[in-house]
Amino acid sequence: MTPTTPLGHRPAARLAGEHLLPWHIAVEKARLLEYQRMRLLSKQEAADIGRLLHDAGRAVTITGAGTAPDVATALEQWARERLRDTPGRWHAGGGRTDVRACAEALFTRDRLARAGDCLVALGRSAVALARRTTHLPMAGPDRQLITPGFYFAAVADQVVRSGRRLLYTYDLGNTAALGAGDGNGQDPAFDRDRMARLLGCAAATPHALDAVASGSWILEPAGELATVAVAVSRYVTDLSAWGDAGYLDLPGEIAGVATDRPFPVLDQARVRTSHLIALATALSLSRRGVAFGAGAPAAVDHRLPELFDTFDGMIRLLTAVFDRLEFRADRMRAACEQGVDDDVDSALHRNLTGGSAHPDAVRALSTRQFSELGEISRGWSERAAVRRAGLAEADRLLGLGHLTP
Repeated sequence: MTPTTPLGHRPAARLAGEHLLPWHIAVEKARLLEYQRMRLLSKQEAADIGRLLHDAGRAVTITGAGTAPDVATALEQWARERLRDTPGRWHAGGGRTDVRACAEALFTRDRLARAGDCLVALGRSAVALARRTTHLPMAGPDRQLITPGFYFAAVADQVVRSGRRLLYTYDLGNTAALGAGDGNGQDPAFDRDRMARLLGCAAATPHALDAVASGSWILEPAGELATVAVAVSRYVTDLSAWGDAGYLDLPGEIAGVATDRPFPVLDQARVRTSHLIALATALSLSRRGVAFGAGAPAAVDHRLPELFDTFDGMIRLLTAVFDRLEFRADRMRAACEQGVDDDVDSALHRNLTGGSAHPDAVRALSTRQFSELGEISRGWSERAAVRRAGLAEADRLLGLGHLTP
């Protein structure tokens, strides 16, 4: 049977147990190395606790029933019960607010990187769709003739811009609160930059109060994901209109269960955009008016993982649609013929010649977009390598390198 440690405050406790436990373990390993450096713990004591914490990632299930105020306390209780001799100077000095804030930020950082990978996949799908639809006539704004390729090239440009913003948001928040205590600094004097590096972060958050009170590690990513959701809702509106007009075709396993709507999958994507924007708004409102000097809210917000899950599901749905979407050229051409005085091909050629909607211009743009998406993808890979290297170094210093996959 999997050992459990009770933790109060449902449903925040379930969030902590399911999502934050690995990051609390990483935080505790970095703290152990600082206690060892300051000679508050011996090398052997730090190694013994580190090995126990390492095993906790596979052995512990933290339940939602109990009285432990947070996952850090529950994890310490679990470890102390299993240590033969509990070092009295483990967790000497300071509060736990920085531990909780740091674990939350590390979880958010990891999920933001996964969201970035999903967005890159969507961008590549949009570029591929643009490239294969540059020859199809479509009635655009004010009945001007364009092509689907022209439209999806604009979608790809927006995705590229959103991808760059997510990278910037990641870098902006890639600092560690650890060592900030409850917002007043912490004694003993931790080497905060060293602990940050062991967590794969670029640096420690400079100001102790900002480190634990701002909530920027939640609010900034939430705002960016909500911005993407607004854009996705607009794409879905266009696709739904084209579906209603009979321009689109999707395989049955993607289109969804038959209803009075032509493509229920688009309605599913639209619902996710609304839900994500509502979650991001709720996260902001939960901090609105809370005194900054009072530090962070006490309970971990259970809406945070739901926000990322909703985003990933929304983007994967749209990517699947883009990958399999086909246009019914005959119906699109018939619609275009109602709005032009001469041959559709001649009108399309006249409208596209010399402009950004010309097939050659779309293809040139798609080449640049593929390159930019590659840069963004490499950016995520490089940041993942830094994260892994920091965490692996902590394990090596604790003598756990052979246990790290």
